[in-house]
Amino acid sequence: MGDQTNNRNEVFPEVLNIKECAQYTRICESKLRQLVREKRIPYLKITEKYLFLRRSLDKWQEHNEVRPTTDNDEATEIARGIWKKATGL
Repeated sequence: MGDQTNNRNEVFPEVLNIKECAQYTRICESKLRQLVREKRIPYLKITEKYLFLRRSLDKWQEHNEVRPTTDNDEATEIARGIWKKATGL
């Protein structure tokens, strides 16, 4: 999985525009704009453009991860594996 993270980081620049951010996070652009308006996602505003630091997005996603409350460790690990494959993290 470390290779997937490295490959993903090689594909995306360190500073992302809104379209790249949508691709990177797999969140549609309209939802990203809503998160920006609500100040619920880290971003930079340079002139009239919103920019996103890749490392800040990674931390934001990790911080917002909802962990299961179930005692089923096997199911939790399977779900984590699926999520990591889907997001490339």
